[in-house]
Amino acid sequence: MIVLLAPFVGATVAGCVLGAATLGAVGSMAGLILAGGPITLFSAIQYFSTVLAPCPPNLPYCKDPARTAPAAG
Repeated sequence: MIVLLAPFVGATVAGCVLGAATLGAVGSMAGLILAGGPITLFSAIQYFSTVLAPCPPNLPYCKDPARTAPAAG
């Protein structure tokens, strides 16, 4: 009688493995969107706010960008 349940056990194991693989892939995509999206957005905001900020004219670099900054210390 128990031998008749063998196909169901195999199908259960296969279904479990396929379900775990599917949920793993969906979880990875959700993580990319939910965690990676805000990180990318805030990184872009920080980058462009830094790059597009005006350079104070009293700094030597702003007067002549070809000159390197003096060594600190």
